[in-house]
Amino acid sequence: MATKARAYAEQARADYNAYVASGEAAQPALAEHHRLQLLQMALEKLAKAFLYHAEPDARYSHHVVLSAINRLRSHAVAEAAGMNLVSFRRALDAAKPIFLQIEAASPSVGFDGRGLTREESERTANAEYPWQADPNNPASWIAPASYPFAVVKALRRDSRSVTAVRLLDRLIQAADTVLPRP
Repeated sequence: MATKARAYAEQARADYNAYVASGEAAQPALAEHHRLQLLQMALEKLAKAFLYHAEPDARYSHHVVLSAINRLRSHAVAEAAGMNLVSFRRALDAAKPIFLQIEAASPSVGFDGRGLTREESERTANAEYPWQADPNNPASWIAPASYPFAVVKALRRDSRSVTAVRLLDRLIQAADTVLPRP
């Protein structure tokens, strides 16, 4: 058994490990949209872990990354991530736009980090459900499996994105140190 925050952190680690393992082979075990969904779920669960640690009785939806980034800026989390506070804050600031792009892979979150209505989510690219590109064209639905998510290419080639994913791994490790054990 664990606290709610610890359980979310544990699941974040599992999702992140699945993301990493699914891309290690020469031919990835999962399609890119599935890997992006695993990364998005790991990020969301980690954010919720830190938020539930601060406010155990709060209720959170899917758009939580900005709130979590603002709460992570502490000496304890920086130290647990193996960084000094100034470097840690810079790393969070640099990772924020990439984290927001990853979070937007959720069908419930827009590219600006805000929650979407059901109608908006049916018109917005996401890694989980098909969406309609043109509401006036019934044949304009797009499946995530056939969509070239820009963030996926960045996660492979852009050094800032690679660094952001490494920071996510360090934050998951930091959660193990910072979040109290029952």
